[in-house]
Amino acid sequence: MNRSPAEIMTALARQFPALKKAPGIDPWEPAVLDQWAASDRQSTGTRIVARFLLAVWNGSPDYWKSGPFALRDLGQLDDENLEAWKTWAARPFFL
Repeated sequence: MNRSPAEIMTALARQFPALKKAPGIDPWEPAVLDQWAASDRQSTGTRIVARFLLAVWNGSPDYWKSGPFALRDLGQLDDENLEAWKTWAARPFFL
């Protein structure tokens, strides 16, 4: 059974504890996630994880309100979210 790109993104997003309660994850709605991540109420780690997911979806650096994802930002993630990223990085994909 082939999953849609949106289903793949939902499955990936669920791997990150920082986004456990984030809107736009299930169902996958990148514009909703972007708007939420762009708000000042989100922690730095949460924003980084959201930016990462949005870059997997559309990697254009100027596309998202929450800002671009940068590899150097991974140093600001806690261990659980960094491990989720490492799992993706072992078999990376972009949609």
